[in-house]
Amino acid sequence: ASKLPKSKFVHVGNKNFYFDTGSNNRGVFLRISEVRANLRAAITIPEKSWPHFRDNINEFIIAMEKERNSGVLTEDNPPLNTDNEDKSPVPHSSLSENK
Repeated sequence: ASKLPKSKFVHVGNKNFYFDTGSNNRGVFLRISEVRANLRAAITIPEKSWPHFRDNINEFIIAMEKERNSGVLTEDNPPLNTDNEDKSPVPHSSLSENK
């Protein structure tokens, strides 16, 4: 059995998003859960679909970066942090390991 990635979470406003991997007889999966005080919602993504989700999310990030960098910057439309040495669209610092 292969070792699965560690769980991670992101805190945004009054929500927590948990990223948990698991496996069953159908294979490896990623469960993303949104948790608020009185709500828990989750989606489960099979491992074979991870690249499709990544590609779509990256397309949204790149499109928003272009929009923010070409338009007027306001409080509602701040510039994205481009000082990162890691130029991958998804900032690694926004994910925390779940202990």
